[in-house]
Amino acid sequence: NLVCTPCTPMLDSLEEQIKPAVKYICVSQFCGKLLPDNQVKMLLNIKNKYKLTIIEDTTHSLLSSPLSFGDYGVCALYKWFPSPCGGVLYSRNHLNSNLQNLLQERHEPERVWAMIMYSLKTKGLISSTKEADEIFNSFDKELTEKYENSQYLSKLPDFDRFILSCFSVYEITEKRKSNVKTLIENLNFDLIEPVYKNISPKDCMFVYPIYTKYRDSLKKYLAEQKIYTAVYWDINKIPYLNNNINSVNRSSRILALPVNHDYNCEDMIRMAEAVNKWQKIQKGI
Repeated sequence: NLVCTPCTPMLDSLEEQIKPAVKYICVSQFCGKLLPDNQVKMLLNIKNKYKLTIIEDTTHSLLSSPLSFGDYGVCALYKWFPSPCGGVLYSRNHLNSNLQNLLQERHEPERVWAMIMYSLKTKGLISSTKEADEIFNSFDKELTEKYENSQYLSKLPDFDRFILSCFSVYEITEKRKSNVKTLIENLNFDLIEPVYKNISPKDCMFVYPIYTKYRDSLKKYLAEQKIYTAVYWDINKIPYLNNNINSVNRSSRILALPVNHDYNCEDMIRMAEAVNKWQKIQKGI
């Protein structure tokens, strides 16, 4: 009943995948880069033609646009903020009072405590981490099993609302935009190329993705410099995408450089210098 379209090659053939049983389209705006107007228009035309509902997975694009054209948004909120609730479902419309009354209150103080311990560990503020790891992993596993196969819905806990109120979305957005700008200005695009050649002022990037045919070598080199990157679009775990030439090509070459708002411009320059040095090594310079 659901068709997912995470990238342009699949978007181009989206209408071919619409069957009578399909009721929803799920769209992800990859790495925070908003879809161009012509593609949004295409999606809305398909939606109206087949009377579908569009769900935006805004995990990557939350600060570019909380909800740009979808009827509903879903987001792994914890990837942006230290929010114990994990994921959220939201829409432009207020929930009716009957549904609000059915929603349960969700209180998980143990998970909050585990997340605090985990944060202290990652910042090097506690020396003993075994207990923190065990507690965090235990509650994470327990909650995943509890909610994964259920239709459990809850209100956003007051504690999560308080945590979110402690952050300035404007400051986080501007910090990420500044990091991306600094990174681009200092990278030498020789053995690497940008996934997105034009990043608009509206785009608050979740990561900065690049292509290189030496992806695994670059990833390893950066890890040795304590710069940890991510590989997205691993089609080995999505077998049906192996038939899509564009997806196969992207999967082997893409690498996501971190531009988190807890980094600064000096961090971006250091990362760019490491990438540039790797390119010289690869070329034997």
